[in-house]
Amino acid sequence: MKTDNKLKGRDLINVGIYGAIYFVILFAVAMLGMIPIFLPLLSVLVPILGGIPFMLFLTKVKKPGMIFIFAMIMGILPISAIFFPTKQKSTPYGVDCMVDDTRLEIYDHLKNESKS
Repeated sequence: MKTDNKLKGRDLINVGIYGAIYFVILFAVAMLGMIPIFLPLLSVLVPILGGIPFMLFLTKVKKPGMIFIFAMIMGILPISAIFFPTKQKSTPYGVDCMVDDTRLEIYDHLKNESKS
């Protein structure tokens, strides 16, 4: 008996659906980190609540490569979320914040020097 190990459309749809559910749950739980009292609890809540859709996804895995695609999508989503469009190009949000902080520090330094 020959088994077909090629990924089909149904397999990719399962990866996409469970990936979206997983990302939404992790994003919602991570938003609790904005409340300082919940920040230490994230290390407990994220694996428990994120593990539910992942384990359900594992019940649907029948072919090799499905977990790899799922992991690649989950790895690319947070990286792509830090880029946002500007007038000319996309810049990492962290770099933009560092530039703004440096600009403010220079402005404050020059303002303080002009007073003395």
